[in-house]
Amino acid sequence: MSENYFKRLLVMAVSGLTIGSGVYFAVLANVGTDPLTTFQQGLSRTLGLELAICSFIANTLFAVFIFIVDRKALRITDIIYPFIISAGIKLSSFIVFPVSSIISRALYFAIALIIIGLGIGLGANSKCGNNPYDGFVLLISEKINKQFKHVRLLMDITVLIIGIVLRGNFGIGTFISMILQGTIGQFFIEFF
Repeated sequence: MSENYFKRLLVMAVSGLTIGSGVYFAVLANVGTDPLTTFQQGLSRTLGLELAICSFIANTLFAVFIFIVDRKALRITDIIYPFIISAGIKLSSFIVFPVSSIISRALYFAIALIIIGLGIGLGANSKCGNNPYDGFVLLISEKINKQFKHVRLLMDITVLIIGIVLRGNFGIGTFISMILQGTIGQFFIEFF
């Protein structure tokens, strides 16, 4: 394994941990999470499992979707990514503490948006694979020749509806995330 490939794998791992941490910040903000986390929370409530496990299940599902659309686009790292994101959520639960004031919650939510966007950008530019949700969005955006942020918005609407049906949390933060997360992700993709 070349040194360059090892560095890219390390960036991918940092990306997954970063996204997991951002997800945990969003959950603690308690103003509504991004649509994918709403879906994962819905799975958690429906199945009675921890959020980290449901994050793994949801991300594995999107890895399967990548395989269905274009099996050549699925990499081993896309299969490993759900473990890393779930680890980021679980690790964050030990170091990030709940807050109660509205200002602190708003700050947590803003941090979550930035951290998740940073993780998306790192993952997309590691050239090792992405988190499966964004990997699926990137694949579809390439297939239909549309910008990531537009395809991400449509995917977010879809998983949000499913998440609400499954009793996931949503609120004003969910809609802010739908509007901004794709744009923030696009910014970090282009930045790196």
